[in-house]
Amino acid sequence: MNIIFTMCFTGSILFLLYLIAVRIFKNSLSNRWKYIILKLVLFFFLTPLGFLKLILHQAPTQTDFILAGNIPIMVSTPHSTYTNSAYQINLTIVLIWIVMAIAAFVWQQLKYFRFKKLIQLSMTEITDLDIIDYVDHYRQTVRIKRKVRLYQSNCISPFTAGILSPLIVLPANLSSEKQRLILKHELTHIRRCDTLFLFLRHLVTCIYWFNPLVYLLELQLNKTVEASCDEIVTLGMNQKDRKNYASLIIDIAANDVQYRTTYASSFSNSSNGLKERMDLIMIPDKQKKHGKRLSVLLASCMVLCSSFTAFAYQSPTELDMVCNSSNNPLLNIGSSDTIVFQSGDFKLTNSSSPIFYDYQFTDTDGNIYKIDTSDRSEYAACNHDYVEGTISKHSKKSNGGCITKYYDAQRCSKCGKIILGSLIDTETHEVCPH
Repeated sequence: MNIIFTMCFTGSILFLLYLIAVRIFKNSLSNRWKYIILKLVLFFFLTPLGFLKLILHQAPTQTDFILAGNIPIMVSTPHSTYTNSAYQINLTIVLIWIVMAIAAFVWQQLKYFRFKKLIQLSMTEITDLDIIDYVDHYRQTVRIKRKVRLYQSNCISPFTAGILSPLIVLPANLSSEKQRLILKHELTHIRRCDTLFLFLRHLVTCIYWFNPLVYLLELQLNKTVEASCDEIVTLGMNQKDRKNYASLIIDIAANDVQYRTTYASSFSNSSNGLKERMDLIMIPDKQKKHGKRLSVLLASCMVLCSSFTAFAYQSPTELDMVCNSSNNPLLNIGSSDTIVFQSGDFKLTNSSSPIFYDYQFTDTDGNIYKIDTSDRSEYAACNHDYVEGTISKHSKKSNGGCITKYYDAQRCSKCGKIILGSLIDTETHEVCPH
């Protein structure tokens, strides 16, 4: 979950910097560069840049490690997996997040299929050779390799849909000049793969449904994708042609059926913000030259600043432990407690190896064996295969306490013969806990 929050934080920082820049510089920024920055925001939301830290990060030298009890902890042993309360809470949050993200995605898919069914009932294929020739010529001019399907409808405003196999739907009964303007606009969407970025926008909204900024990002993208497309279409137009283009958008918006879908880019978009869009269309090209340089500079600075946040990602730390307890050893760790893991190789002691027998052998994998002290003749005939471990000798005192001594040892995995080594530790308890 940490990587999700890191991606969310990085994308949010870049988007906030974008909003601040738009607020300060307003129409001085190029709409095309606004759109590029917003696509970079999507990229930051969807790309785990925090993993770059793992690639560039060198392995640290072995040091002591302190783990606070208020962060998620999971300990996995050969016998079981143990988690603390913080981990269990974190797991619950993750499950809620996944369920909500899937529900949001399914809901949008259902809306898309409903929209698809609606347009299939109302549209017919365009057979006008003049329109088909114009589209083919424009495709070659702007180097669109994908085949574009053309349809017309009486009840829906112009829009583009589809990623790999795009289609354009035009209103019926429009003049040839208006059709060409609309086609130029929609083909620009296809050339830039805008429907793909609209889908990615939808994906970001589903994944980060808990972040209010993604809904504002959705509104900004809807507005900027059309404004940047207008900027390309009107490039080189005089004021009269710009006015005719703006009037066409107003006429389409006035008769628009407001039925939107995630995967379609609509010519008129919506009546909201229409005045701002008209004002942007009427700005002459010469007033936008300095805006392009400013946009490039701001985009570079914003991406650089926000990318540093990706290195805040902290990867999970893996520690080797041995635990044979049937109870959860993390259950009693509170949020104010800490666990200290010391570096180095340590022999098993009473804290990590429970006392099941008064005289027992514990191997390096944590397996515990009762030691048979009787004289066994089969030892001599065995081709021994020794494993390393420790022996614990536990004895109770008359006052209710106990003493446990730990020795280096080897045990034959075949016959059970023990080779006792040197004493390594002694534990004494006032009251025997075993």
